[in-house]
Amino acid sequence: MGNLYKKIALIHAFDDSTAFLKDFNKLAPDGYIKVGPETESIEAALKIVQGIEPSALIVFLGHGYSSGLYCPDVGAFGKRVMVNDVVGNKLFSNHDVVLLSCNSGEFIKHLNTYRAVIGFGNIISSLEEISSEAEYSGQFRNVEKDDIDYFNRSYVEAIMKSINLLINDKITFKTLPKWIAYFINKQVNYILRLKHKSNRMEVAKLFFEFRDEIIYKGF
Repeated sequence: MGNLYKKIALIHAFDDSTAFLKDFNKLAPDGYIKVGPETESIEAALKIVQGIEPSALIVFLGHGYSSGLYCPDVGAFGKRVMVNDVVGNKLFSNHDVVLLSCNSGEFIKHLNTYRAVIGFGNIISSLEEISSEAEYSGQFRNVEKDDIDYFNRSYVEAIMKSINLLINDKITFKTLPKWIAYFINKQVNYILRLKHKSNRMEVAKLFFEFRDEIIYKGF
């Protein structure tokens, strides 16, 4: 297929709430960039990515919102924007990009220099986020911490398996969302067969939402 990349960069905005994403470094240990909350760490990571020649695969791992990607959220540093549309268009120019962060599907609407990009919806990754969502929507999800942990592990595994196929030239980037959905569907089938689990439909709903909110854009 000729889909191999000159470089694979995994940018991990690392804090306690995103630590479960660290397994992604197994895909490309030499390309794993652990970003701390300090300005020096952030600037160093952005400089590395800015210097990558096309065409590379760039994966952002961390929190985000509809207008940007966040720095690590640690103590006094708080939530700050690491990548806005201006920075993103510089970093992602002529690259294939996966933005594993909340509402990145909305953020990519502000980008236009990528070769192709994949974004996601509002990914529920903690009980705190469920509580925040309930305050906004008035509806509380009937899931426990073990369910959230399983959900996090499962979508990480689904994306890692799909990217592994990609970097081994088994699939194209354009079909990557379909493969992620395929592995997510396998988890849904497993969950729904657990008849003893009274909230299995609620857990399955997390997977359905994750799958259905994957966004692909390419030129």
